[in-house]
Amino acid sequence: MEKRKLAPVVAVAVCFLFALCSVAWAGIEPSPWKPEINKLNAVENNLRSIHERITRVLATPPDPWTPSPNVNGVVGRLSAMENQLLLVNGMLVSVMDEVLGNPPDPFVPEDMLPALEGVRAASQGIADSINAYLTPPPDPWVPAAFINALTNVGIASQNIADDAVQYMSGGGCTPGVWCGCLGTATSCDAFANPTLCNAQAGCRWSDAIPGSCIGTPTSCSALDSTTCGSQAGCRNGICVGGTCQ
Repeated sequence: MEKRKLAPVVAVAVCFLFALCSVAWAGIEPSPWKPEINKLNAVENNLRSIHERITRVLATPPDPWTPSPNVNGVVGRLSAMENQLLLVNGMLVSVMDEVLGNPPDPFVPEDMLPALEGVRAASQGIADSINAYLTPPPDPWVPAAFINALTNVGIASQNIADDAVQYMSGGGCTPGVWCGCLGTATSCDAFANPTLCNAQAGCRWSDAIPGSCIGTPTSCSALDSTTCGSQAGCRNGICVGGTCQ
């Protein structure tokens, strides 16, 4: 008998809650950029997967006293990661080209900024992990082929992070004011002498690998106005018409 009395009460409560939820849902407008946001989320997932693989590689670097397939196998995996990062960067550029149009609109839709930040954080995480391993230079027994392949992965991931930062900072700056350090830092292996090598933040001249500049250069976006100009490949950005140039 008690169950029969409770049934109408429960039914009324359910209807009341459904009505409240309907009102709340009615006020939420879906983002018109949802497909593009989903693509950026997929880019972030790819980057995080690569970071997991990089972490495993750095935990057990190749041993030069092990037969060459060990070294070659790791270098091959790193080369595959670099190629994947180039494809991921292409996905990022393609999505943002769709959003910004041609000619590009400097203002990225606000509801896309969290997805772009996810891409930036994931790619910067890869670059930071590699840079931490390479600075200071690793033990001299670590094969040069491994260092070079790892450096290339670091550069490719840093490029993605820099691109994401530039997309996020494309609008909203104050005209005539310094708005960030732009460009892509010159890779360490481009320097042929120790003076230029050591002047590039994130790079070190290697005694273990004679005649080699190793490391991952500090990204332009991480530099302030006083250090930006001294980093090869970087330049100080000035806001022009709401765009950092």
